[in-house]
Amino acid sequence: MASDRNKLVFAGLIGLGGLAVLATLAGSSGRLPRGKGLTAPTVRGRSPEQLADEFAAMGIQWAALAGRRGPNNPVTKPSWFVEELPKYADALRARGIQVVIYGWVTPEDWEKEADDLLRAADAAKAVAIRINPEVDWTPGTTAQRATATKLMDKLTARYPVIVTSYGGGPRFFGPNFPWAEFAEKAAAGAPQLYGQAATLEARQARVQSWRDAGFRVIHPTIGANDEPADIIAEAVATPHDGAIGIWSWGNIHAKPSRQAAIGSLKVGSSRTTSSEA
Repeated sequence: MASDRNKLVFAGLIGLGGLAVLATLAGSSGRLPRGKGLTAPTVRGRSPEQLADEFAAMGIQWAALAGRRGPNNPVTKPSWFVEELPKYADALRARGIQVVIYGWVTPEDWEKEADDLLRAADAAKAVAIRINPEVDWTPGTTAQRATATKLMDKLTARYPVIVTSYGGGPRFFGPNFPWAEFAEKAAAGAPQLYGQAATLEARQARVQSWRDAGFRVIHPTIGANDEPADIIAEAVATPHDGAIGIWSWGNIHAKPSRQAAIGSLKVGSSRTTSSEA
């Protein structure tokens, strides 16, 4: 059944035009991470070498490490940036894995949060920063939109910025969010498609909603909290422009079957395949 679905997926992806988009933006997004990525809000007690070895065994090509405190990494401490983060980043790079810095951002404390992310990105020698604006940025007031612009200006002056948020985009989540302000200078948009309908048609519609909002390159985020077959089916059904992110290390670190599912995925220029499909 999964195999039949995959055939339909592959046929549908041909007309997406992702390669043309990438060619157009090659000059401005050359530092963006490529391929299969995994977000690690915490390192789950692994040493730098253990974490890097486990990521490498799954074929992870880029890792998003926590750059500040947030809902899923509340215990992050200043020592993480000074003492620990560079060690984890170096261990990942030694295995050919690019490092991205990840963090939630809010309009209330955006300047400090931006400083935290920039400091972490410098410490990790990161290739990009991945920000997660969510409900704090609604109802998208004039002030919130202006703050989104200031936040993006500050971060993009130093690093390419990937914006990840509600997977439906304005068409499904609603327009009362600073979509355009975040999209204007974003190197990529990363719609969170976990928990969303897993059919090719539905996922194409959600990716298109992000494109309509102004994001020219799409690096979607898929979930890893389901059965292995569902993780694979979701990944294969998700169109993209050369990269996907996986949420998250916490969902798979103690589940060998999920790690095997992630390991089976191969991310191409516009579609993902699996040796298990």
